[in-house]
Amino acid sequence: MSDLDSLQHRTQFLGPFPILRHYAARLRLREILAAHLPAPPGTRLHPADTLLLLADNIQISRMPLYGLSGWAEPYRPEVLGLTPGAMTALNDDRAARALDTLFDADRASLLTEVVVRAVREFHVDLDRVHNDSTTLTLHGAYRRADGRTVRGKRTVRAALGAQQG
Repeated sequence: MSDLDSLQHRTQFLGPFPILRHYAARLRLREILAAHLPAPPGTRLHPADTLLLLADNIQISRMPLYGLSGWAEPYRPEVLGLTPGAMTALNDDRAARALDTLFDADRASLLTEVVVRAVREFHVDLDRVHNDSTTLTLHGAYRRADGRTVRGKRTVRAALGAQQG
């Protein structure tokens, strides 16, 4: 029996995750998110990991929350940056709780830290950047998107046409 006879071949679908993980690592997204988002004691899946998967999902396929675990299932946990135990904990309830944790966080500080990290890591020339975040197109009925205060924070207000205030 030769050495070649003992070799095994296996195929593993990686998708775009090596690229996404590379840039997330350079931005230190997991560390920044973890520093701003507390994890409940004994949690198997940190909100930072859940939010990174949600961001991956938006970039790749835009699967709804209820389909998140099914979307992630074909991948090995380590491809997604997870442990096997964390992978089994991934579900829509956990994703919703991670989004609630993000809502309650100091998002301005979190976003500032991510932007500063991106500018430094990728040597972004800010003289050449223009951020126009005044327009967001929505589809559907958003009856509760009326600017009310939830848990001490103002929510967004969805309206038709140009609005003042």
